[in-house]
Amino acid sequence: MITRAIPKVLLLGLVLLGVLVFYAPIVKGAASPSAQLFQAYAFRHVLESDDFLMVARYDLPADGTLGDGDWDDYSRTDAYVELLDATAILVDRKHPSTIGPGLVGIYFDASDFAATSMVWGDGSVVQMVTSPTKFTPNAIHGPLALTWQSTSSVQATSTAYGNALLVLLSNMEQENAGTDAFEFEASELVSNGGITSAGAAYALAAFALSVVVSPDVFETSSTLIGNQFGGTFLSRMVVSPSGGQADIQVEDSSLFQTSMWTIVRDNNNTEQAQILSINSDLHILTMTANLTNGYSVSDLGVVVAAGLIVEIDQNTVSDTTRTALSGLGSSLGLSNGSGGLLAVIILIFAYVAVGIAVSGSTLISLASVPAIMAATVLAGWVPVPLLGAFMVLMALMSSMWFWRGAPN
Repeated sequence: MITRAIPKVLLLGLVLLGVLVFYAPIVKGAASPSAQLFQAYAFRHVLESDDFLMVARYDLPADGTLGDGDWDDYSRTDAYVELLDATAILVDRKHPSTIGPGLVGIYFDASDFAATSMVWGDGSVVQMVTSPTKFTPNAIHGPLALTWQSTSSVQATSTAYGNALLVLLSNMEQENAGTDAFEFEASELVSNGGITSAGAAYALAAFALSVVVSPDVFETSSTLIGNQFGGTFLSRMVVSPSGGQADIQVEDSSLFQTSMWTIVRDNNNTEQAQILSINSDLHILTMTANLTNGYSVSDLGVVVAAGLIVEIDQNTVSDTTRTALSGLGSSLGLSNGSGGLLAVIILIFAYVAVGIAVSGSTLISLASVPAIMAATVLAGWVPVPLLGAFMVLMALMSSMWFWRGAPN
């Protein structure tokens, strides 16, 4: 019995060895791709007297192609922007808003800022740090000194903040000029002295109430806010909604209409939601589906009339294919290519089905699977780690098939 069982054991061992050979390089910590900080401004009297806002421009280089080791293969949550006081003590940290070039902000209301170890105008700095658990070694860029905007009132800060946003977005556009993914065409972010809808997406990602602080610097054409909304196209939350609920209470529900798509966001999360109904007396927006994330009034939660502000990601085609299983990829801690994997699975099953119909041979059809998977990696449809997980599943299924069919 032992002798007759050896072929099965050897076969299973070879399959598992092949999986390990392929998958071992994936799980091993890789060296961190580069991360850069370019400009950092500090503001006070933003929404109230003596509050604090830091906004910085950064870059997590990406080119829109998966598998080449840059930030397309990782997530924005694999990096942090850290605010340090004059003695290099960590005050706060936040994930960048997106991979590629972007803006990030850290805000404290007056009481929270007073409780920090910072003093206005001191030697506080910011730095970009990549995850030490994800990368070996990780990368640190900075520290970068803050440029303090010492305005004396909320009105003065409105002007200073708007001017700083124009500088940050103009520099980001010019230094990343081009037509490829994560590059910008001329006047894409700033046009005729105003921030466009594309530029507004980056400003809102850094600080959710940017347009409230400096409304005059944002375009007021119908392409951005719609004529029916005048100069206002967002409303702050009154109660912090939890993930899993459909109702959001806002300050002013008159800005919205049923069936309208909105962007729900605060300084930590964002998602799109469509309005099912509006209670105009209580200013409650009921969405067609429950919220995926929770949002906080203290983190400046707002609801934005969508179709007006675009989401941040130049890879629009990739986003379309990645949507279906993006939650699965995120829950596994993988880069955002799960929709591409779905496309691969559909392609494989379609090819196999056609092969069976034409040749009547399942084995001949299955022989194409490795070639299809290799082609999708080279094309950048799916990241290597996600493909590795799929191959593990395929290997286990193949092992079961061979185990049942191999001679004893």
